[in-house]
Amino acid sequence: MLMPAKKRISKLVKDEEFKDEVQQRFKNWEKTVIMGNLLSHDNLLIENLSIREVARFCGAIHNLHDVFCCPACGNFIKYYQDLKKLRCPNSRCEDPIEIHC
Repeated sequence: MLMPAKKRISKLVKDEEFKDEVQQRFKNWEKTVIMGNLLSHDNLLIENLSIREVARFCGAIHNLHDVFCCPACGNFIKYYQDLKKLRCPNSRCEDPIEIHC
């Protein structure tokens, strides 16, 4: 599901700085994607993984998740189709992130 999300963001987002940041985080995740397959199944190859490799994979996933969170309040941003924006949905957020699409 992450590859369709990557394509959607690439087509949807107009803000080049945000788009570049998201694309970089997807690239970092793609470098470790094999770990997800190894870790999500009862796989004998898992015994050959180091804790460093597992930590790198987990870090890539967390970094990808974090780019979609509002820096001010931590809420996951939402796409508002009618506004053509990605925006923090938290009405109490003091400095909501807003990305033009």
